[in-house]
Amino acid sequence: SFTYIREILACSIVWFSIPYAVNRKPQKFFLIVLLATSFHNSALLFSLLYFIANKKFKLSDIYVCMLIA
Repeated sequence: SFTYIREILACSIVWFSIPYAVNRKPQKFFLIVLLATSFHNSALLFSLLYFIANKKFKLSDIYVCMLIA
């Protein structure tokens, strides 16, 4: 259905914002996220990546997050 197509399109658009999150360019990052949100509202959740993109995590922390998810 069109819902799945819109969600995949939003994920594809949001993928292009990852380098801007890593390089700390908030205007470009959030502009791309907003563009993706115009296709599917779930893309707005990706905006949280900006705040954790450069943080170092321990492997045990990652395992805990995966178990919770």
